[in-house]
Amino acid sequence: MGFIRILKDDLVCYRIVQNGCPSSEYGSQLAEAIAGLYRPLAARLSFSRRGIRFERKDYISWEIELKNGQVHCYLICPERLARFLALKIHHVWGNATIEQVRMPAGFDYDKAAGCELRYKRQDIFSLNTDDETGTVEMARKIAQGLTGQDRAVVQVIFEPINQIHWKGRACSTYSKFLRGRMTMPSHIEKGLLGRCFSGSLFAEMIRLVFKASGCQSISEHNEPTAESRLLLLRKAADPRKPEGLVVRTFIRIAVQSPDQAKVGRTINAIVVAYKQLNRDNELSRSDESSYKRKFIKDINLRRPPYFRMNGNMMSLKECTKLMDLN
Repeated sequence: MGFIRILKDDLVCYRIVQNGCPSSEYGSQLAEAIAGLYRPLAARLSFSRRGIRFERKDYISWEIELKNGQVHCYLICPERLARFLALKIHHVWGNATIEQVRMPAGFDYDKAAGCELRYKRQDIFSLNTDDETGTVEMARKIAQGLTGQDRAVVQVIFEPINQIHWKGRACSTYSKFLRGRMTMPSHIEKGLLGRCFSGSLFAEMIRLVFKASGCQSISEHNEPTAESRLLLLRKAADPRKPEGLVVRTFIRIAVQSPDQAKVGRTINAIVVAYKQLNRDNELSRSDESSYKRKFIKDINLRRPPYFRMNGNMMSLKECTKLMDLN
């Protein structure tokens, strides 16, 4: 047996300029195409007399760049997939101008900072996928404040996964939720327990008052049943998510500027813009100050973090919202 050869595919970058209003229905077809790119380990290994050939996983990067008052959208993929995805983009956004360009510049390790956006709750809960919600318009407003050497990027790494594994895990989480063995999203819990505006602390105080007076607890009187939990899931933002296709995503924000105060303000503004997508699930900010250099390097190389943990398992509808051109 010879040597082990690890094959690394060069990356190709497409810039997409939207002309007209794209349809989210077609946008989900691009997300579905990305989900279908999963290849198990056996398909990425080949043996011969010369040795073992190993192909790395395929990662697709969607990037929104804010610079000099402008917003640019890029799709970056391995060269092996470039033609396939280019044809799919043409099909999805027929009115868009699509051109192959050089890779956007990397970030300086000393001048840049960033954070990651992670799910706050279990993966079976979805972000807001309504057509009315979007982030690009907010990004345009933020870009107006970036001049000179200022630059910001929202990078979404898509990693196709084994859908069978996802369905098994989602089924288990779904079952725990119905049996009451999992924390419910706060806004659902508030509505179910009559917490209109006061929040969990106020509700806890009310419980103690009722208990001291000998009355029945609110939570005991309105303990959510399996039927009510099932009804809530059916009214969720994406009730079919546990049984549908998903893609593991990593959402990262990087900002660079000579003015470090401006870097912090811009990161905060982008995080607030993405809170528009909060619904049954939310995107929670995670700062990477302890591993800043490694974090920026991963962004420049368009790869997931080394310690990937889980990432965000997002449905096709959620992936479409992240690639929104409106």
